[in-house]
Amino acid sequence: MEQELFIGQQECTTDEKRRFSIPPKFRPHLDQERTPSGFIYHMVVIPWYGGALAVLPVSRWREIQARILHMEYTTQEFLEAKRRCLPRMEFTHTDPEGRLGLDPKHHAWIRLSPKGKDRVVVAGVGQHLEVWNATEWPEVERTGKNMATRGAEEIEYDKQLEILMQAAREAELSGRKPTPPEPPAAEETG
Repeated sequence: MEQELFIGQQECTTDEKRRFSIPPKFRPHLDQERTPSGFIYHMVVIPWYGGALAVLPVSRWREIQARILHMEYTTQEFLEAKRRCLPRMEFTHTDPEGRLGLDPKHHAWIRLSPKGKDRVVVAGVGQHLEVWNATEWPEVERTGKNMATRGAEEIEYDKQLEILMQAAREAELSGRKPTPPEPPAAEETG
């Protein structure tokens, strides 16, 4: 089955608990689970390039994860990127009303008000969603770039994320199937 693309955008309001509703038009493309009180939608939230959050269906993340975790090579640069980026990612889900609660780190990543109430834009950009601070979105939409002032640590994170995602893309393009690492050879006793 071919994966449908996330397209379009919608502005949403965050509440005092740092939650916002995933727009209904995007929900069918996320991994869903029926519960007695409604559907919950499973996803992975990643601090993303330029100061956005990426929201990926769990099934899409698992494809990327398999490539990252079973790379045939490791370099110092690649290991540093894994250490820096993977701990900031989070498996999460909505509540049955379709609301996604943002972790405090993710809330801060997109520069939302610490009081909780704010506005975000959820934009479909192909295989994932991006969540942007609504005050920054017009510039991003116009230029494709976020001109908001970001610290050196955030810019360095973007570089590390690129190393990680580039490795996953290279594995995909080369046609290598991720394979589990070989078990260590048993020592012969004699």
